[in-house]
Amino acid sequence: MNDRSSIIFLRDRLSTLTGVTHSSAGESIRQAMAAGEIEAVADGVSVRADTADTATDLILEKHALKPDYWQHCRIDWDSRYPSFTFYIGRDQYFASDITVDAVAAATFLRLRDPLNQSQPSASAAVEKNRGGRPTKYDWDGAFIEMARIAVLGDDSSRAALTKAVEDWFMQTSGSSPASSLVREKVQRFHESIWPPRG
Repeated sequence: MNDRSSIIFLRDRLSTLTGVTHSSAGESIRQAMAAGEIEAVADGVSVRADTADTATDLILEKHALKPDYWQHCRIDWDSRYPSFTFYIGRDQYFASDITVDAVAAATFLRLRDPLNQSQPSASAAVEKNRGGRPTKYDWDGAFIEMARIAVLGDDSSRAALTKAVEDWFMQTSGSSPASSLVREKVQRFHESIWPPRG
């Protein structure tokens, strides 16, 4: 299971999801990085360390890009493969192959999805008009979230979907149904999309 996503994939998904330019999507990502919402790691970083006497080049692998890196940087977000230059003190960091935590990236996208912008779901309105006790959990919304994950090509295993649905409920309603009920609903969804062979 891949627990990292490319920052380019994140930029492209945000741009598509919200209908903004790559540059605007990139700026939203940069702001989230600077705020510490998402942590990034660069597979390779070339450092031009400017000491009093001379400039020294260093190569760092799997280097964490802390929030303060994103405060002072130059990024060509409109490029297909953007270049990243970070200015830390007098040093310059040139990064490539930047990845982010996949769960944080999915949460970032979900929070910026225009379809999730605090609009009551149609199913909630129907439930409200039925009379009687309102439902405690928005299962229609949970099924939509599972479908979104499947369409995006994210990890759609039962375990991953169960975790994603439990996290979705915690974010949207502050509590989650019993794990056994979530597993039951995930199994139903999973088998309807990917029927068991046999």
